[in-house]
This record gives sequence, structure tokens and C-alpha cells, in this order.
Amino acid sequence: MNKRIINLCLVLTEGMSFQLWDEYGLLYREIALYRELINHGVHTTFISFGNASELSYKNKFKEFDIIYNRWGLPNSLYIKYINLLNFKKLKSIDLVKTNQIESINTATNIAKFWEKPILGRMGYLKSVQICFLHGVDSQLYCDATKLEKKLAVNSSKIILTTRQLKENFESSYSESKNKIIIIPNFVDTTLFKPDYNIEKKYDLLFVGRLTEQKNIEILLESVIGLKLKILFIGKGPLKKNILNYKKKYDLNLELIDMVPNTELPIYFNSASIFILPSSIEGNPKSLLEAMSCGVPVIGANSPGISNMISHNNNGFICDSTIDGIREAINDLVNKVELQNKLSKNARRYIIENFSLDLIVKRESELYKEIIH
Repeated sequence: MNKRIINLCLVLTEGMSFQLWDEYGLLYREIALYRELINHGVHTTFISFGNASELSYKNKFKEFDIIYNRWGLPNSLYIKYINLLNFKKLKSIDLVKTNQIESINTATNIAKFWEKPILGRMGYLKSVQICFLHGVDSQLYCDATKLEKKLAVNSSKIILTTRQLKENFESSYSESKNKIIIIPNFVDTTLFKPDYNIEKKYDLLFVGRLTEQKNIEILLESVIGLKLKILFIGKGPLKKNILNYKKKYDLNLELIDMVPNTELPIYFNSASIFILPSSIEGNPKSLLEAMSCGVPVIGANSPGISNMISHNNNGFICDSTIDGIREAINDLVNKVELQNKLSKNARRYIIENFSLDLIVKRESELYKEIIH
């Protein structure tokens, strides 16, 4: 007797599309989980906010259904009429899942129309990050808390990536109690793995958005005068600041706007140390991927990072200050034996806790639990 197929409806972040995932270099990472879930009897229908250009991805990824805004409607109308416009495709869904918090309005609309459960997923708490950047009195903070409240109220189950996020969310939204399951971000450990044939070209590597939250300027201040070859990979509002530091202090620094996720292992393996000095994170994928490649990592003693790094065991923890970062770099650079220890322990930690196979199994079991 054949097992029943689970029809999952995954709602992308409002405004997001396969085309944008592709442009950001994230496409194959974003769909990897859902490709593997096919082997566990899960078929995924993606709700994209892209236009007619999504047709090429629909033809390329025939293992999925991709619903997109072929009519070029304003997002508000597209969301409002999405069920009627895609009646035939959506009538067989079993479960609606958010890709991030910004998916909840569309997910709620679809789930209520078809009377199906919502699996709310968030990789980070938007309100906490906005509070850090803009304060609790900002309109952005108010908007974020409304979305989170809606997700807490309307979801049957909620996936959060760390215990710390779970505790924060439960304390803010009592409606989420007994709903939260901790499933971290995954790493494709067959792709992100050590490659000892790649030459170490860089002493220090940073991968991520070039924003204030990442403490980019403090990192730059900390490396002034250190004879390091540094690589930054990422886009963001602080790009100009980085280039100014490079010129003013004659830093041996290279900046690459975007690298496709599938090519990142080459850059991780080209670096002696990876650093993430952020003030706050959720469950940072760049840190997971660096550790999976066996790169010795330095991370700030801050939420989302300190819970993943065991100091002097699978990485280094430092204060996100100029002195703290400089001291950590000096303690680790050129110490081959210590780097080898951190490398092996980091790789083992990722395989045991964050491998794609492990996360696929936990997700598929959760889907079955919700719909049965």
C-alpha cells in the first residue's frame, strides 16, 4: 500500500521570488530541504510573489508547483484573491508553512480559506532585531510585533531555530506556549565540507549583510595595523564605509558583493579564520556553513552566536569590541595546532546537530504529526 503524499504549501516572504533567490545566490540552498522532502512523501507548492519571469523556474523545477503573480497584480490584490486565482492547485493542500514571519498574512489567508493548519516558521525574531536597530517606539517595531502575534495566534505549530528564540517568543506571546518546536537551520554537509586541496588565500573571512547589526566598523577598527589578508562577502548599506576604511588604512581587503551559495565552500576553505562579530543573530547560516567546512571560527558573545560556539572547543568567543576582536584574532592566527582542534570539533558539531538529513527527518515527522 502506497503512503499518502503530504501536500505542503510554502509561502515565501512577501515580495520574494525564485528569481530574487537566484539573484541573491540563495536559490539552491532555499529549495534543498524541499527537494529532500520528496523522498519522505512531501510534495511542495511554493507561493511566490514573482511575475511572469517565474515561468522559467517553474519549467526548470518540475518536481514542485510554483504559484506566482502572472497577472502583475499589486501584492495586496494578489494575496486577497490568491485562492480563487489558483483554486485547482490549492484545493489539495494539507498544510501551509511560512518561510519567514513576513509570510504570515498570505499563509493565514490561504489556511483559513481551505481550513488547513498553519506551520509558522521563523529563523529569527524580527521584533528583537528591529528593537536593536530602531527602538521599541518605532513603527517598524509595532509592525513586527503585530506579525509575530498573528503567527503565534494562528499557527498550529511553530518552528523556531534555537532555544533562546523559543524562550523569548513564549515570554512575549503566551498564545505560542506548547506550540513551539526547535528545528535549527540546516547545512548540506556534503557540499559544505573541508577541502584540503584549496590554498589558504585569506587570513580572515566575513560573510553576511553589510549592516550595523553585524558590527562591521568595529571589526574594521580591530584589524587596523594587523598584517592580514581579509575577504568580505556581502551586500548592504555599509559597503562604502568598508571601501573607505580599506583606502584610509591601506587594508589588504577584498570585497565581493555576491557568491552563489553553492560556490561558498571554495571561499570558506580559502580562509584560515571566519569571523561573525554581530550584536544579535538568529541561527546564522554563514556561521553554520563555515563550521561545516572546518574553518576555525570567531564569534561575538551575543545571542544566536554564543549558544553555538563552545569557547576554545569548536570556536572562539570574543567581546564585540575593538580590543575583544583584535585579541581573539591574535590568539588564533598562525596557531596551526589550535586551529586544527577547532576545525575538527566544529565539523563534528555541525554533522551531529545541523546536517540536512537530520533536519529533513524532523520536518517530515512534524508535518505528519500536524495533519494526522
